Amino acid sequence: MKEIISGTITFLSGLVSIMCATFLFFEEYGDFNDTELPIVITLFLVGISIILYVIWTKMGMKGKSELDIIIEENELLTKQIENKALKKKLES
Repeated sequence: MKEIISGTITFLSGLVSIMCATFLFFEEYGDFNDTELPIVITLFLVGISIILYVIWTKMGMKGKSELDIIIEENELLTKQIENKALKKKLES
């Protein structure tokens, strides 16, 4: 549960940084100062990086989820059953 809460907070902070960068860019669009451009680009990159990290790590979870473990066990069992069936065919 802690991972989901921290992942959600992190994801929202990424969205806020992208929104702030967008606001800074369009607020100064008519009179854009070149010294603010690196700040805007950095905010965009940080926001995108945060969002991608949260999505790729499935809300910041470190290990495999229970569903992933069950799927791997099922695949292993089906492979074992197939191997036994092939051995029976070869013996016959």
